[in-house]
Amino acid sequence: MTWGLPNNVLYGMAMLLVIGSLCVLYAYYVANRYAKDKSNQRGTTHVTPVGGNIFLDLGFEPEEAEAMLQESRRRIAAKLQGKSVKAEIRAGS
Repeated sequence: MTWGLPNNVLYGMAMLLVIGSLCVLYAYYVANRYAKDKSNQRGTTHVTPVGGNIFLDLGFEPEEAEAMLQESRRRIAAKLQGKSVKAEIRAGS
């Protein structure tokens, strides 16, 4: 089922889903690794707050983490902008 979307849009959406899933899995792995290092704690030791920089939590240098965060926000905004424009075009047809 393609919901009337072009293949490149479906591919982009699938890639975002895969990349997002990988980020979540890696964050889970890192959190569990650090939790196991501390014998008196169990489970997740840190949760990135809303609006926080997950790239800092993953161990990137502050400058690189900020650049990666801005780039990810730019890409998400571009994807959302493209979707809203395409939806308006379809609605107007």
